[in-house]
Amino acid sequence: MLLVLAGGISRGIERLAKVALPALFALAVVLVIRVLTLDAPPGAGPDQSVAAGLGFVWNPRFEELANAKVWLAAAGQVFFTISVGWGIIHTYTSYVRPDDDIALTGLSMASLNEFAEVVLGGTIAITAAVVFFGVTATQEIATSTFDLGFNSMAVIFQELPLGNAIGALWFLLLFFAGLTSAVAITQPMVALIQEGFSLTRRRAVAITGLALFVLSQPVLLLQGMLDEIDFWAGTFCLLLFGFVEVLIFAWAFGMERGWEEITRGASIRVPTLVRTLLRWVTPVFLGLILLGFSIQSLPSVIGTGGTTIWLARGLMVALFVAIAAMARHALRRGAGEVS
Repeated sequence: MLLVLAGGISRGIERLAKVALPALFALAVVLVIRVLTLDAPPGAGPDQSVAAGLGFVWNPRFEELANAKVWLAAAGQVFFTISVGWGIIHTYTSYVRPDDDIALTGLSMASLNEFAEVVLGGTIAITAAVVFFGVTATQEIATSTFDLGFNSMAVIFQELPLGNAIGALWFLLLFFAGLTSAVAITQPMVALIQEGFSLTRRRAVAITGLALFVLSQPVLLLQGMLDEIDFWAGTFCLLLFGFVEVLIFAWAFGMERGWEEITRGASIRVPTLVRTLLRWVTPVFLGLILLGFSIQSLPSVIGTGGTTIWLARGLMVALFVAIAAMARHALRRGAGEVS
């Protein structure tokens, strides 16, 4: 990851994404076709079928719509996959030229991302797990993404010609896909250190890598810290920061100026309904999710946890304060250079 970051945006990040992600998409389509044509193993129960697997994913449970935690988890997952709420989009757009097509790029990114996540991701592992293990066993292992993915995917590859080679290629491509995500998450910090303290890119990458190594040790060694940090940093705060970003964009920056930026250089017609959604619907919707979660679940979530959980929370607060101080320093330095 650090080598990719050291290569920069075009020579490192873009080069990796151009090769790994299209290959992963193509292989995923092949796997979807194979999963949809799977036969249940000998002695399988009545719930071990492709139809049951698809039903496990897609059959609605309308009673869950009243659960704010479900809305929070869904919104957090969407924000995570499209890199909203933690500076990734802002960092990459700082490299965009003024007349680049933001509208078409945004539409392509969101569409391809949700196709991969919902259609491909929602079809392969879970459907195959139901076929081979049944609904009950799938429910038990579905709480762990790693168990579900590795157990069911291993069986799928046994059903394919050259399954061992295809499996090795699949997990290699998944590694590269995970690497692109890790690079995207780390790039804002590299840019902040590089530009805020006038360092070379390689030195900024080295400092970031060292900080990641040191801070990751308690997360790896203490059970429970990873899940706690993942919830607050990877779900709740994404929604909270996304909510703040929408308010800043639509109301502080101004919808008129924002609309000019969206439509400048656009090769597609952006419906005017998008303006209403960004200014009114989106902030109200996100605000209601945060309010509902705060009323229903936040007190119980905060009130639980032992020493490890509170250590994780303290680490996150300390990191937030440190990053805010670094950002403040960078802003003051930039303002000084302008004046």
